[in-house]
Amino acid sequence: MKFITALIIIVGISLSAAESASLELRPYSSQEKVERIRQAVSAIEEKALLNDSDSQIDACIAACATKLGIPATPKNQPLMDTISEAQKIAHEKSLLAISVPSQKSLEDEAAIDVPIYQIGDEIDCLYSPFLQINLKGRISALGRARFKVQNKEYLIADVMDQKVRDGLQPDRVVLLRKRFIANKLEALDALQKKWQSAHLGEINDALCRENEAAGFISSPDGWVSLAQAVRTEFQGRKAQILAEQRRAADKAAQQAAEEKAKAQSRRLWMWVGGSFASMILLGCSIGAILHFRSSRASAPLRPPVPNSPQSRQRN
Repeated sequence: MKFITALIIIVGISLSAAESASLELRPYSSQEKVERIRQAVSAIEEKALLNDSDSQIDACIAACATKLGIPATPKNQPLMDTISEAQKIAHEKSLLAISVPSQKSLEDEAAIDVPIYQIGDEIDCLYSPFLQINLKGRISALGRARFKVQNKEYLIADVMDQKVRDGLQPDRVVLLRKRFIANKLEALDALQKKWQSAHLGEINDALCRENEAAGFISSPDGWVSLAQAVRTEFQGRKAQILAEQRRAADKAAQQAAEEKAKAQSRRLWMWVGGSFASMILLGCSIGAILHFRSSRASAPLRPPVPNSPQSRQRN
């Protein structure tokens, strides 16, 4: 068991710095290529891009292929899932870097770590926590709970050396040896996983470089050819322009509707104001007439003036 612990500590220390390796997809030149494609597409006038997309796309693909030095459509297919492939390669390499011993080698190690004592074997241990006897000699008899050394009987449970006490119990020896092998395999598996984690990033990066060297570009949709990248950028730019035009048209329509509503509101208020003024004038006129009539009806009658037209009419 000490061997396993030491192995984990030594390898763990040696891998601790490598464990920080990034596991993310890191295309080294794809971002630069995408930016140059975006610049080439942005340089095309909106009218030409909207009205003659196919010819503009073909011309842009040819220009980008020349500038970037990669084929428009590579002959081979890209490795789409670099992470999965990197994990597979890392696993295979970890088996070579940290090999697992054969079953016989494991059993031999277990036999050394967990010895077994039989009749005729020499024993040298401290016996009895009370008597503290240095027990040394050849085993002459061995049972499930007792054993004899030089024809003197002793209790297995009083043997103070743990390994010797375990070695005097065959059933326990079998159990401990199986446990030793299982722990060793588990420790080796953990070390292999540490190795994989430490090297997965660099293996994945190498696969990404291979894709890029073949002329492929990393995108949100995976690895694509230059032609696909240009078409995708064209479609995105075209959709952006159309969306901006729709937003401008919607804004203009909204402003026109607001101006129309304001004009209608002004006309309505003018009509209401005019009607209100007319009603006031009509009310004033009616009031004046009524006042005039009431004042005439309440005025006292005066006698006619002699020789006036009224008096002559009466005569």
